[in-house]
Amino acid sequence: MKEKEIAKQVKNNPKKFWHYVKSKTKTRTGISDLVMNTQDGNDVLTTNDKEKAETLSSFFASVFTKEDDGDIPKLQGQTVKEAMNYLVVKQENVQKRLKNLNINKSQGPDNIHPRLLHDVCDALSTPITIIFNTSLKEKTIPQDWKEGCITAIFKKGNRKQASNYRPVSLTCILCKLLETFVRDHMVSHMRLNKLFSDYQFGFLSGRSTTLQLLHVLEKWTKILDNGGSIDTIYLDFMKAFDTVPHKRLIGKLKSYGISEEIISWVTSFLSGRKQQQVDIVMQLFLHHSDKLIPHDD
Repeated sequence: MKEKEIAKQVKNNPKKFWHYVKSKTKTRTGISDLVMNTQDGNDVLTTNDKEKAETLSSFFASVFTKEDDGDIPKLQGQTVKEAMNYLVVKQENVQKRLKNLNINKSQGPDNIHPRLLHDVCDALSTPITIIFNTSLKEKTIPQDWKEGCITAIFKKGNRKQASNYRPVSLTCILCKLLETFVRDHMVSHMRLNKLFSDYQFGFLSGRSTTLQLLHVLEKWTKILDNGGSIDTIYLDFMKAFDTVPHKRLIGKLKSYGISEEIISWVTSFLSGRKQQQVDIVMQLFLHHSDKLIPHDD
């Protein structure tokens, strides 16, 4: 049966499962008409898909943190015993990561599907390696890699308010692949020089959030066993990743001894980014809109 096959593949291909669920759902929930600010200061509802997309784009861009150079604090440099080596991507590593791509993922704005990269990785690994190393050497990335396809996901509250939607960005597979090499290189440098805090959990291998919970639970249990009491405060940073100040991030990377080559590459990666809305009936290429605010900080 079709359902049985989908159930067997749910772990490896959850996309197929949710596609089946969606096909059986009677109701269809898209993006409703949104409140749009006009030049005269009055709030009106959007009347077409283009206005919806531009309203969402303007809001998503508005949450980015913009800073002047004078606002950036000077950070004290950390003690670095081992300087960061120059990153050179090897062909065998590229080939290995191409083989490990999830072929069920969607292609990015460049329309290069992960199945293609996976199936012909033996032939493509060499030219891709050349592209990666050229990008690192020239400290820049192609403009196509700076574009993202944005899907607006409703979170909660009033569906007519753009602030109640969150953006999910689909970017180019090859760019994400190169990101993994840069990230691993930076993490290796941080681990080698013991620059990670003992309180850092998550986003690191061997330091999962589950381990953090076990660590905290052990401390709390000892306190309670000794007759003590515990007060706990939980904090959540709203739009944490969207509001990261780029200039402060670059300054922090410098303080941790990240090489100038990597810092320049990351700066190029963060600047001049564009987005396009893809989930409102038609593909509305908003990077042609003058309302789009690129991620320049």
